[in-house]
Amino acid sequence: MKFKALLIFYCLMLAFRGYAQQADKITVTGKVADVQGIPLPGASVTVKGTQIGTSTDADGKFKIQVSSSKDVLVFRMIGFDDRMVTVAENRLLNITLKENAKTLQEVVVVGYGTQKKANLTGAVARVDAKVLENRPITRVSQGLQGAIGNLNITTNTNGGTPNTTQSINIRGFTGFNSLGSPLIVIDGIAANMSLFNNLNPNDIESISVLKDLASAAIYGVDGVNGVILVTTKSGKKEGKPKISYSNVSDYSQMMNMPHLANSLQWAEVYNDANKNAGNGDYYPAEQMQRIKDYMDGKLTTETQPNSTNNGWTSGNGNNDWFGVMFKDYAINKQHNLSLSGGGANTTYFLGLGYNDKKGMFRYGNDEYKRYNLRANLTSDVTDWLKVSLRSSYTRSNYDTPYGYAGLTGGGLSAYLHNAARLFPGTALYLPNGYFNTAGSLVALMAYGGRSYNDGDETQLNGEFTLKPLKGWEITGNYTLFSNNGNSISNGSTISVPNPDGSMAITGENPNSVSRSFTNSYTNQVNLYSTYEKEVAGNNFKLTGGYTSRYYHLLSMNGSNKNLYTDNLPSLALTYASTPSLTDNLDSYGIAGFFGRFNYNFKSKYLIEFNGRYDATSKFIYNKWQFYPGVSAGYVISEENFWKPVSKYVNNFKLRASYGKSGDQNNVANNFFFYPSLPTTKATASNWYFGSATQAYVSQTGDVNPNISWTKPVMLDFGADLGLFNNQLEITGDWYQRKITDLLAPAAPLPSVFGTSVQSINAGEMTTKGFEVAVNWKQQIGKDFKYSVKGTLSNYKGIVTKYPNPTKSLSTLYEGQVMGEIWGYTANQLYQTADEVAKAVPASFWSGRWMLGDLNYQDLDGSGKIDNGKNTADNPGDLRVIGNETPQYFYGLSTDMQYKGFDLMVFVQGVGKKDVFINSNYFFGIASGAQPFQNSVFTSTLNRWTPDTPNGYLPKFYLSAENQKNLQTSTRYLQNAAYLRLKTVQLGYTFPEKWTSKLKIDKFRIYTTAENLATITKMFEGIDPEIAIGTGKIYPLQRSFTFGLNVTL
Repeated sequence: MKFKALLIFYCLMLAFRGYAQQADKITVTGKVADVQGIPLPGASVTVKGTQIGTSTDADGKFKIQVSSSKDVLVFRMIGFDDRMVTVAENRLLNITLKENAKTLQEVVVVGYGTQKKANLTGAVARVDAKVLENRPITRVSQGLQGAIGNLNITTNTNGGTPNTTQSINIRGFTGFNSLGSPLIVIDGIAANMSLFNNLNPNDIESISVLKDLASAAIYGVDGVNGVILVTTKSGKKEGKPKISYSNVSDYSQMMNMPHLANSLQWAEVYNDANKNAGNGDYYPAEQMQRIKDYMDGKLTTETQPNSTNNGWTSGNGNNDWFGVMFKDYAINKQHNLSLSGGGANTTYFLGLGYNDKKGMFRYGNDEYKRYNLRANLTSDVTDWLKVSLRSSYTRSNYDTPYGYAGLTGGGLSAYLHNAARLFPGTALYLPNGYFNTAGSLVALMAYGGRSYNDGDETQLNGEFTLKPLKGWEITGNYTLFSNNGNSISNGSTISVPNPDGSMAITGENPNSVSRSFTNSYTNQVNLYSTYEKEVAGNNFKLTGGYTSRYYHLLSMNGSNKNLYTDNLPSLALTYASTPSLTDNLDSYGIAGFFGRFNYNFKSKYLIEFNGRYDATSKFIYNKWQFYPGVSAGYVISEENFWKPVSKYVNNFKLRASYGKSGDQNNVANNFFFYPSLPTTKATASNWYFGSATQAYVSQTGDVNPNISWTKPVMLDFGADLGLFNNQLEITGDWYQRKITDLLAPAAPLPSVFGTSVQSINAGEMTTKGFEVAVNWKQQIGKDFKYSVKGTLSNYKGIVTKYPNPTKSLSTLYEGQVMGEIWGYTANQLYQTADEVAKAVPASFWSGRWMLGDLNYQDLDGSGKIDNGKNTADNPGDLRVIGNETPQYFYGLSTDMQYKGFDLMVFVQGVGKKDVFINSNYFFGIASGAQPFQNSVFTSTLNRWTPDTPNGYLPKFYLSAENQKNLQTSTRYLQNAAYLRLKTVQLGYTFPEKWTSKLKIDKFRIYTTAENLATITKMFEGIDPEIAIGTGKIYPLQRSFTFGLNVTL
């Protein structure tokens, strides 16, 4: 009883205490606004040191309870400085937040200088290093894919090789069927694409992209295709030395890899196709039985000695050569170490990087390694003189299996080409334990030669900046780029014992070695001056200067056969009597004067003029050309009449620009105007003088000395919006690029002229496009903030002038849309005898049609399936059925942070793209007349047969008749649009109160998944991102990464 009374008394005391505490609560209300009195909805209000918090409503009002008048309220809003206020006796607070100075003064790197983001008038986009950080990427371009509208980064025929590079383009077509690459500028110095590809992503601070010709005009001919400006990291003045280390380990696996049918299915498809062609079984009954016995486990060897014991029988194994050739996974590593800091007058940055990217070959290992070193040092020698030294060095090594001449297809693609057409029954292992040399790729990869490619790139830059007067700067710099390459390839001879002890020989016999050296360098000088002045709200900025660049290349190539040993592949250790030795010399020069004038009145009315007077050594006449650009902006939101809506739309700027440039890349090489006289050495000559053949010189082609610059002009209209205090930012641009004086063939000449006709400046085309970027950012409470960014862009190119009066479809014609695919309309196969009886003949097939053949439609009613006169005006039954140009590039990224956790999700894709893949990778039986050029994939089994009349693929013939079903058609046109979950990253940063005890400023761990999932309607086994040409491309990989970042 006593215990119960005590328990009741204790509970009453707790209840009273809770009531008393509630009664002691202080309610504080108020409103949060900016300096103009505009309410700030979504601002966070928290009690310092607690988890208590709230957010302002749509009118900027808030209500919160505190425990004591000594409590401190913290007010936060993205884009504004934090403010802390002690409650004291206040119960009603009117809080004013000042816009963050960094936001107000955010600068963007532009040509030969910087500008405030608010004052930009051209189409300029910027991303910081966050898009590149902590991702298992080898190239910077991989991290930029989908991050900036109309910065079009696509995978090329290198596919997913360890040293792969991407194709980079800004705003679409730069010529007929041409997507030219932009100029690369690194720390203010024009560089080449090789330097960009070898940049260590960890060394980059920010990247700006100049899209319109008005902005790029200051770079003249170099900037004709747009400009990518890279700023590398530097230290901070008065900053303590900071040591940062990051480690990335990723586990990669193949994705969208083709799968061969099993050996029995393969043989059955071949036998059916051979019978359809009027022949018997392709694979004899004896071999078919051995295949069945092997698959049933009754036979344990994949082949056996032949009747004469000097070789092996046709195989009866069961090998998916893609599964054999490629391994299940590879483990890759990246290490980055940097030191940065600064004193009162000096800043420095030192970065070291190591990237080890393994390939996916199981036996013939392929691997890419890169070593990066960067050192940036800047010092204010006096208050009027600043000097900078920047240097970088990159060493790369690429080790791959040798590309044997017998493996058709070229390069590493040859292994994919041959893996697809190799019968799965072919033995992998011989009974004697060796790899099979008869057709098997593995023997070549495991026992064969290697190709090694080493590269060394060095950049040295010295710069000074003088400040003789306030607002006046004079900058001069000199840069040396040096690139040295060394490659060696060994085609070794491979010997494997036969059953009788004789040797089966494959590979190259005799063996061979080839070696090449390349040395190139670029000297570049820039000297320019900038003057800036503000008078009563009128802001003036003038920039002018001179630049010159000289490029020089020397290369040498040698090869020979009969190596003494494949273990020492050296030209000095060969003894064949016909070695080959060639060299190459190349050079060009560019010089130019440039200028820019900026004016704005109170950041409301903006105008900019750019111009460059350029010269190139590539032309004989018209070497010098002037290229202007003008742009203007009107910040409507700065007007007084805008104040009523500024609460919602606080920034609204309209932009327009017009720019003109010149393109020197229309010529084939740097010495285009010098006739080339082909030479033939005596040992290859068929001309006898006396008793022996002699060397001779051949007729050159016709050269037009009057060829000059291609001339593009671009018109751009854009708008920038900031809503809800710049929480929501929207940027959009529409543009039109017109190009004149494109190269085209001159009028035909009589055949007796003896050579091809010259090219003339006679073509024109127009490209139109748009891009939109949307960015939303918000902080909710004290600990949670997130951002969402999306981009969408598109372009379309049309030929407006070309010397093709008949509009022949065999070449370009006026009105042609770039990338269009002409084909026949055929949506179904012949299913009944009545349908076959009504079939009409075709120009590409004179025989009869059969059940399972493709039913082409006679659209023009001519009674024959043909291409008419093969012109755009009379195409017969041909129609434009698709377009292979990727359209509607898009990207969407989301970043979230809560306390120490962070999550990033990024999706990327293409909204529309059509492809027609006329190869065995799609059709399987694609070259009936050449059985060894065909394949049988699991997808090939979805074919027409009498038992499967609803099969997708047509009836197969192992003869030339097969081609009648492979004409470009609507039925087999593929939709290569896709959406890819590109990146998912989850990280955790340990609290500073923990790490500080270990003298660690920051410690973060994270995991990342790249290429996690893909949504597409593309045909099975073909990745939509590399649906190019025949599709025989090294597959891309999915990766799972674990990493850490440590800063001391």
